[in-house]
Amino acid sequence: MLEQEALTAPRRGQVLVRVVAVGIGLPDLNIVGGRFPGLAQPPVMPGQEVAGEVIAVAEGSNYACGDRIMGLTPFMQGRGGAAEFTYVNEAKSARVPAGIDAVSAAGFPIAFRTAYAAMVERTPIETGQNVIVLGAAGGTGSAAIILAKALGARVVAVTSGAERVTFCHQIGADMVVDRTCTDDLNEALKTAVAGSGADFVFDPVGGNVATAAAGVLGRGGRHAIIGSASGSWFEPKPLDMVLGNYSVVGVFAGGFTPTEDHNAYEALARMMEVGRIKPPAGPIWSFSDVPAAIASLVSALPGKSVIRVRQDWTA
Repeated sequence: MLEQEALTAPRRGQVLVRVVAVGIGLPDLNIVGGRFPGLAQPPVMPGQEVAGEVIAVAEGSNYACGDRIMGLTPFMQGRGGAAEFTYVNEAKSARVPAGIDAVSAAGFPIAFRTAYAAMVERTPIETGQNVIVLGAAGGTGSAAIILAKALGARVVAVTSGAERVTFCHQIGADMVVDRTCTDDLNEALKTAVAGSGADFVFDPVGGNVATAAAGVLGRGGRHAIIGSASGSWFEPKPLDMVLGNYSVVGVFAGGFTPTEDHNAYEALARMMEVGRIKPPAGPIWSFSDVPAAIASLVSALPGKSVIRVRQDWTA
């Protein structure tokens, strides 16, 4: 349901933006369905991340009116981005580099911040390492492929279906395993990584897929738990971890300090500015189709889904 609401001046640490595009993902489906932790009761507003033009700032802001920025909204306070205007948390934002369109920018913050948290901050990957990405055609998974390649890794993507397999190849995966075309995912992954096994598993999926991937980790490998898109979390086996000398690490991109967030977003923006990373194209929806766009998340179309609120910002 659309409602009109009076806008107030942004509080310290936030800016008010005129929304141009909104990135959406599985959390938004849970928000409107009353299944998101801490947001079980309406009113709620989907849209955790946006790209927009700053129209008001608080005292001490690093931004000025007219700046084009991308960042996270205070959606936990009912102020999501599926609106003509919204607020952005300054510590979880960055200026949009020149030449980047609003749709690409809107789909950037959460997916790439999550991948950065896993691959740079929590369990850094190194050039030449074997990285397995689960849920590889989704918003976060595709960002993980792109960032891992930018960091010099060899990427094995795990997904399902011919369309998603093609998508993963197009965004840079070195090998793609279609889990619907094998009776033994663990063996298929062993073949894909070969030799010493995997160095890193990026896991937003959980369940049996995660268990199969963990069985391919080599000595000193790391399994980064991001989420449970399968409906169940990965359950580590301590004995396997001990005998295999591998580690399991939890990754929550929302659990960093404002300074850490600022530094991460600035680093990612610089990588995007010089062309090392670029958000993958996904479905683009109009503002009038917000309900259909969020409902479509059930089918997990390849790439990052974005709602275009306005047409007046181009690269």
